[in-house]
Amino acid sequence: MGSPTSLRTPLKEIAIAVMGPSGSGKTTFINLLSGSNFNDGRGIQGYHREVRVGSPFELDGHLVTLIETPSFDNGKRSDAKVLNNIASYLSTMYEQGGRLTGIIYMQKISNLTMDIAASRNLEMFKSLCGPNANQNVIVVTSAWDTVEGNVGQDHEREFMRNETHFRTVMESGGKMMRHNASVASGEVIIRQFLRKPPLALRIQDELCTRRLDITETAAGSRLISDILEESNTHKSKLRWLEMEITTAKLANDAETENDIRKECSWLQAKVERLENEMAEMAVAYGRMNDISKGQTHVISRIPPKSRTPGHLLGLDGHGKGHQDKHFARSGYHL
Repeated sequence: MGSPTSLRTPLKEIAIAVMGPSGSGKTTFINLLSGSNFNDGRGIQGYHREVRVGSPFELDGHLVTLIETPSFDNGKRSDAKVLNNIASYLSTMYEQGGRLTGIIYMQKISNLTMDIAASRNLEMFKSLCGPNANQNVIVVTSAWDTVEGNVGQDHEREFMRNETHFRTVMESGGKMMRHNASVASGEVIIRQFLRKPPLALRIQDELCTRRLDITETAAGSRLISDILEESNTHKSKLRWLEMEITTAKLANDAETENDIRKECSWLQAKVERLENEMAEMAVAYGRMNDISKGQTHVISRIPPKSRTPGHLLGLDGHGKGHQDKHFARSGYHL
């Protein structure tokens, strides 16, 4: 007769992506539930720039892994590199048999107004996941302790009915839930995914099944459009500033001319940065389709702990190796 340990029912492994803008509570949520010790971006190290995998934890007979994606437009890294990191991680995970069971999008309840960074993150989230994944999406509102009275409830309703926020996600099967910063609240959210079937995100289907170039994917096309729009805006202002320089010269106003030239230099640097982002996308993904031939030109650039869920690679929430006793019984074959 076997020992109690040997008779233990194997845990079912699930992986959940946690997305959202910087400061929305992604890291805090993962650290709270998984016991990981990720830097939250407020210290010297700044915002994280790679996909990060939390320590796996048990919940109701499941081994849950939370995967944090870096934010777009956080000023620490080009958005092209952020997309490269996320897409490479997700495509490698898919190619090696891994699937996501859920996607959490963190949203601070106080942030009703969508600034450029918030809009960029939300649109990239929608582009990466696609509408077919929304049945496995939960928008988690955080920081309820920062709003008073009915403000939070008003924002919540606006988030759900406004098309620039989450209306389309809700209409195609997504949910919105509150997180009150407690473990119990987080576990209630995670339990919503336990009976969900795993699925492929749109970016995984585009890169791995349809073998599209990154520039042809919804996320890549969206980012290119945003970069071009921003670059053209800066170029238009540069042309206007050049006329202002001429006017300052004619007026012998050296001080004004000098100030304008400084602004031109700043704008020109931004244009060059944006053009470099475009070039980075072409270089990074030029040979993405070689994955199907067993080559790893792009994958090899990904830090090992960023390739698949941490426990499938023997990594925990601190980036340290460990042997997962459930790996041999896992449905994943990497």
